[in-house]
Amino acid sequence: MASSALVEKRNESDAKRKAFADALDASKNSGAGNDRAYDDEKLAKGLGVKKTDLPGELKRRQDEIDALEIEVRAMAFTEGEAARAKGVDPAGTLVHPSGGRAEASPKGWGTLFVESKAYTERGSHAKAEVKINLKTLMQSDTLGGGGWAPTQLDQPGYTPFAVRPPQIIDFIPRFRTTQSAITFMEETTHTDNAVEKAQGVLAGEQAYVFTRRSRTVERIPASIPVTDEQLDDIEGIEDFLNQALGGDITRRLDLQVYAGNGTTPNLAGITDHADIQTQAKGIDPTFDAIHKAITKVNVTGRGRANVIFLHSNDWQDIVLTRTADGIYILGNPGGQPNRFLWGLPVVPNEASTENTGVVGDTTYTGLYMRQDVTIEVGYSGTQFVEGEKTVRATLRAAMVVRSGAKFCTVTGI
Repeated sequence: MASSALVEKRNESDAKRKAFADALDASKNSGAGNDRAYDDEKLAKGLGVKKTDLPGELKRRQDEIDALEIEVRAMAFTEGEAARAKGVDPAGTLVHPSGGRAEASPKGWGTLFVESKAYTERGSHAKAEVKINLKTLMQSDTLGGGGWAPTQLDQPGYTPFAVRPPQIIDFIPRFRTTQSAITFMEETTHTDNAVEKAQGVLAGEQAYVFTRRSRTVERIPASIPVTDEQLDDIEGIEDFLNQALGGDITRRLDLQVYAGNGTTPNLAGITDHADIQTQAKGIDPTFDAIHKAITKVNVTGRGRANVIFLHSNDWQDIVLTRTADGIYILGNPGGQPNRFLWGLPVVPNEASTENTGVVGDTTYTGLYMRQDVTIEVGYSGTQFVEGEKTVRATLRAAMVVRSGAKFCTVTGI
């Protein structure tokens, strides 16, 4: 039976361990989004110290508990040896007079330590080995040991696939419509015979001809089948699908606004007009070719050029253009990026065909939205009995370029 001193020391050890554990439990972070297990303010308050003294206090308490544990084990060992000397087993079993007894259970780490010279002769700094009989090694299942596999928690969020963002539509005027087609009148003939005449001479006759144009509202959809389990078990999967599907059809709209060929169900993009002008670079520097295109838009097309669309690789070639002395023409690389040519903003993008740019007046364009991005969930075929659903994103829009002559392509960049 344990002595009162041992019981008192064990109770002291248990009390300090429990007080430490209670302080830790009381300071746990339970809210979502916390990346720390414990709240330092709460923990410091529970331990009765300042927050700045918390690291030292944690170490002191842990060392104190460890020291008490070793002391309790040492006292238990000493009292056990005394009991054996009197012929009584510490566990309450009588020792056979011959000294023999049943095979003892394997000793724990603590018992082996306090029996070792490292503890009994600790005053002389003695070293000792603790011999342990190892059986089948239990190790992490990730190492093939058949042990308990550690829990693996995914980091929040995900790494998205690299896709082109919308780059064109932000520069196109946008309108709402409730119609299935956008119609407008274009003046296709303008005969101007206005000229000075003498008195009594017949005035010149003018001629104006208009043609009705129509652009059909087209539909751009995308869908994906999803199991009920995926929707139920994965937190945030609906938000991901909404963003991914909506982003995909918006990116397609962005491409169609620029390069759609006008054949249903394609939109009629900026470059899909027979009267769009062209300026070949030829032997001209790219800067010159772009300025000539601006002139064509302003003079021949009678527009007012306000934007330059260039493939990102072509824009890089322009930015890196240097003089014979090695001076960058568009400015010091250490300064702010300059995305202007001849006073017009440049829009680097990958909707454009490489080596071909477009200069234009976007005030003569319009993106008419019949239906913004809409997300719907439904069943298709046997999906209901198979535990599946289809998530679909849809938008409807028409692209209108009222005059192709207000734009000019620059080829051979």
